[in-house]
Amino acid sequence: MIPLQESDIKALVIRSSHGDVVAAALQNAKAFRKSLENNELWVYQAEGGRVLPYNNGSNELRELHDRGTWYEAVVSLSGSGSGEGAAGEKPLQAHGDHAATAVVDSATGAGPGVETLDHGMQSEATLERLANIIGARRRDMPEGSYTSYLFREGEDKIRKKTGEEAIELILAQKTEDIRNEAADLIYHLLVLLEVCDIPVQGVMDVLRGRE
Repeated sequence: MIPLQESDIKALVIRSSHGDVVAAALQNAKAFRKSLENNELWVYQAEGGRVLPYNNGSNELRELHDRGTWYEAVVSLSGSGSGEGAAGEKPLQAHGDHAATAVVDSATGAGPGVETLDHGMQSEATLERLANIIGARRRDMPEGSYTSYLFREGEDKIRKKTGEEAIELILAQKTEDIRNEAADLIYHLLVLLEVCDIPVQGVMDVLRGRE
């Protein structure tokens, strides 16, 4: 694991132009600056300590944001398409905004005990970070974001999707399928809480009261 607190290296969440999370990587201030200067995404390669163009330079940078503790980029890929095997990158099967927090943990090597948090506290912090991202999507309504699409469709649509995800979780049989469907359900549940103006912390307080 890279000691992020001792460097300017941060996790980088890479999205497609459709808003899907496609990969995790690392980026530092130099890679961030070169990305803006060249209008293509550059990443930090931990193995060699070098800054290199993402997907061998076969990408067009659409957006690049410094989120404080992590970076977020939107790119259009060309050449090989998916960018699998690009310098410093970890390809993912995740999609949508609900994948973003998992991507940050993947890129940084975060695991149980990171930042001196125990597993329960880390899980709660993850939910709060994801809820904050969802809240930002509701405020900004960026084009191409699945979360923005749900908010545009309205509360009834969000309730329907949450119900569908619950059914898919019930029907899932394999361990990996159960994990994925549970993650989808939690994501849609957080969207539902947001549209109903219910802070996730309020739900956590109720759960703590049941311990």
